[in-house]
Amino acid sequence: IEGGENPGVLTFTSTADVGMKVPARLTFNNANVVVKGATSALTMERFLMRHALFLNKSSVKFTGDGASQTIAGCSTVDLTRSILASPENAAFNEDLGTYAIDGTAVTAPLVFNKLNYGLKICGVEVTDENCDDLSVIDGVTGSVRYSPKFNSLVLENATISTGDAMMYAIDYNSPNNDSFYIRVHGTCNVLSRQICIGYGGKGDYSSYIYIGSDATLNLGAPETTSGNTIAAIYESAPKRISIVGSYGTSSKLNITTKGRGIWGEFDENKDLYISSIIANINSENHCVSGFGDMYIKGGYVKTPWKAQYDKSLNGIALNGALVKGNLVISPFDQPGLYINGVLMPSTT
Repeated sequence: IEGGENPGVLTFTSTADVGMKVPARLTFNNANVVVKGATSALTMERFLMRHALFLNKSSVKFTGDGASQTIAGCSTVDLTRSILASPENAAFNEDLGTYAIDGTAVTAPLVFNKLNYGLKICGVEVTDENCDDLSVIDGVTGSVRYSPKFNSLVLENATISTGDAMMYAIDYNSPNNDSFYIRVHGTCNVLSRQICIGYGGKGDYSSYIYIGSDATLNLGAPETTSGNTIAAIYESAPKRISIVGSYGTSSKLNITTKGRGIWGEFDENKDLYISSIIANINSENHCVSGFGDMYIKGGYVKTPWKAQYDKSLNGIALNGALVKGNLVISPFDQPGLYINGVLMPSTT
């Protein structure tokens, strides 16, 4: 069952029998479908491998009489860009050939929703139709595109600005725990009165910001507004945020905000990883806070002197207090043994 552009809803209803009987595989592709049966919604020939159910970018609701199995006889179910929305705790049971909860076949409606990419730019959802050129979105200039294959947002000499609106500039809510990548080339600006880059959705995924060779990423409030950025980078879901530059080059992250710099919604199992970048954070609130752990590879906190990650405070601190004001993280100037940011002589 194939849906076209902006598909409507196709409904199958049986008042005397099952909604659909299928002798082979059944595929829903980019479709919106409702299947209603007087007993079960869908039956197939159980255990034959060709009797599989495929949902691709589709929203499908299966409804039966509430007493019979909602669907029956499926050898496998394959979901691509679709997700089971209800019942939330149901899972496909191969032995039963249907969805089940604690070993009991589901008799309630099974609802599958089309899965979007979970990404919004200046409040506009990224879709198949606009992902190749996101400069069509108000507030976006330069080259900005999204690759569904790699779940990657690519910025090249670009500006993403929300102007006076209170919204996230880049808002990612993971729909399926896939790692998310932002790749920066040239000089790029991500500006918002609220959150410049925000991460949410299902937890336990990893997020990466790659700042390319001699590239610069600037985060802060739009120049045209008197508003203040609440946070430059905010995470409420990922298990790790990695901010990585190109080794041996000048990859820069500049943050200017009256709010927070890099802010995590504290969880002892979530951490921040920084490598091969020059990070210059100017924040009237905490520069880096809310992370269960933090790793700086090949670098150190240059300013303020002797500041470092404090596990008891879950952020970068100095003298028992989280750092506010100016924080600079820098790669080491040359290989060697460093103690508190000082290169030890070879004779030591």
